[in-house]
Amino acid sequence: MTIKNDVLALYRKLVRVVHSKPREFQQEFQKAIRYEFDINRNIPRTQINTIEHLMRQGEKKYEIIKDKSVFRINVPSHVEKYFEEKNKV
Repeated sequence: MTIKNDVLALYRKLVRVVHSKPREFQQEFQKAIRYEFDINRNIPRTQINTIEHLMRQGEKKYEIIKDKSVFRINVPSHVEKYFEEKNKV
């Protein structure tokens, strides 16, 4: 599997787990996930150590998010502002 495929698989896994959360809080999770992937989108494929580090962080966040006791996430104001400016979500 290539790094690109690994990143996409992690993204899909995170998006899928959001559907297990209460509907009224799903958009908060989606914003947080999308933001992390957007800000790291332009990391060159040659920076494998950086990408692997971010993948490990993403896997840890996935393990936290998938926990049934986690039903809401606080989206920081800079993330909200990012989406207001980009009109993405």
